[in-house]
Amino acid sequence: MNYEFKFIKGRRNTEVFRVPVHDPANVVSHILNEDGNINPDSLSKIELIVGDVIISTETSEIMWKNDVIQIKPSNTKLLSLPKRAHSELVAYNNDEGTTIGHGIVIVVGYG
Repeated sequence: MNYEFKFIKGRRNTEVFRVPVHDPANVVSHILNEDGNINPDSLSKIELIVGDVIISTETSEIMWKNDVIQIKPSNTKLLSLPKRAHSELVAYNNDEGTTIGHGIVIVVGYG
């Protein structure tokens, strides 16, 4: 999955998107619910990693329901992000992380 997230400093920004699940080899069936969506209870955390800044479910900046992810970074995190950077979206099942997307994060606004 490729993405481009755009956040504006000084605002409470939210990016909402779907994560499609294609698993013809039945490799990730153990983390899916009966509807074929990723079961958030089967994951320990989700992180958006932008350089050395981590936006995470552990800080309630990322929420997930079925195949929909909502990313809402704090203003503190937005202030520490570069104007444009490559990033990685990672889902964890206990200590094992799997990259589920790569993309660009763009931050505009103050400073």
